[in-house]
Amino acid sequence: MIRWLTIILLFAITADFLSAQTNTKYPGYERTNTGLYYRFYSKSTETYNRPVIGDYVVLSLLNKFNDSVIYDSWKVNPEGGLAQYYIEEARFRGALEEGILMMSVGDSASFIISADSVLKYFPSEDTTQIYPKGSILTFYIKLVQIRSKAEVKAEYDSLYAEYIKSLEVQYKQRKSEEPLLIAGYITKNNIKAKPSPSGTYYIENKKGKGAFPVKGDKVTVSYVAKFLDGTIFDSSLQSGYFIFTIGNNEAIKGFEESILKSKIGTKATVVIPSSAAYGVEGFQDEQTKEFIILPYTPLIYEFEVIKIN
Repeated sequence: MIRWLTIILLFAITADFLSAQTNTKYPGYERTNTGLYYRFYSKSTETYNRPVIGDYVVLSLLNKFNDSVIYDSWKVNPEGGLAQYYIEEARFRGALEEGILMMSVGDSASFIISADSVLKYFPSEDTTQIYPKGSILTFYIKLVQIRSKAEVKAEYDSLYAEYIKSLEVQYKQRKSEEPLLIAGYITKNNIKAKPSPSGTYYIENKKGKGAFPVKGDKVTVSYVAKFLDGTIFDSSLQSGYFIFTIGNNEAIKGFEESILKSKIGTKATVVIPSSAAYGVEGFQDEQTKEFIILPYTPLIYEFEVIKIN
């Protein structure tokens, strides 16, 4: 099956260059009244097995600009060579969606689309310099399967449920291991300090001067934040001093309670359990949603109090 799909695509690409018969400016292609150029290499006479707006289609897809390959589903998914595409209302006349709606399962075709229209409705800094004005994009497609939105949602829900279940197992293990990790770190580093009610260990490395800060004070600190293995995940050295107001939930609990024990000039190291840090939720990158701090992760902060207002 995979070999057959490859042959179809190779034939389609080769035929574009060999064909000399045309009623349009692109040899071998026909044109819709919306400006979409299309060419079928294999077309079913059946019309009942066509997708509609709101369906998902499974297809093999090759997208080219001149001789450059922009996207190849075989490279992205070498095992099956397939991609899944959601069909929505076309945003411009002559869009790819129009071409896919012309296809039935088993059909092979190619479509020529204006790159200007694509960039207008799907702007991207990565591609605006690639396509000169008036450029075209060619899509070679083999339609393999049509899936309803309900079918895809059911599959997603099932996979998501499995994912959540695996996370629960992982988090349960991390939760049980955390006290042992903290105890091991305390012993290894010969820390004599006693934990606070929150479980935070406060180790003063240099005494400060003046009064202790209180709720409502604005405090300026420099800090380095690490995991127990010493890996740095955050530092004020990259972004300047960290300035926050005590009592406004602008810092994690274990860090704020440690600042309340520190005067101007104090340098300290604190070991903070996850329950006084990012807890069961952890901390994720806002854009990628990848975890920077996993749930049930104890943290170490080394800080110096610079100013108290």
